[in-house]
Amino acid sequence: MNPDARDLSLSQELRLWNSARLRYWGPLSSLAACLLWCAPSAQAGGSLPFSEAMAFAEAHQDLEAALVALVTQEKADPDRIVCTAMRLGNHWTHLGGARVLPFECEIGKRTIVIEGKVEFLDGKGTVIGSADDAGSDLTEADFKAAKKIRMSKPAWTTN
Repeated sequence: MNPDARDLSLSQELRLWNSARLRYWGPLSSLAACLLWCAPSAQAGGSLPFSEAMAFAEAHQDLEAALVALVTQEKADPDRIVCTAMRLGNHWTHLGGARVLPFECEIGKRTIVIEGKVEFLDGKGTVIGSADDAGSDLTEADFKAAKKIRMSKPAWTTN
């Protein structure tokens, strides 16, 4: 990160992030900001096969129906749809490289952004940190202890 960027507002910081080919994902900006400030060189967006977005959607019938309807309306080939997602950096001892919400998928001429709650769990399944539209309570210790991810409470917008 540019050392001068620390003097920028969150909005300006996220615009800089966007210029590096990542997108500002609305309410989860606090997660993005936390991840940027905690280890700026280890963050990136990552491609996510549409099949993985659909696998998440299968547990959420309304979201699944919205994705199926969008693919049908746009006459898109699901095998050709690629989404983007937040990729956890290498400062996550056990989760580096994992993709988490928000997901953004371009389906035909439309874009759907899927946001929600992201929880980080230890090896016993206990929630040790989370991020959602209310913010993030992640600490440096969470980066080392987290071994699993649970994503829930999806909300989406379509452009």
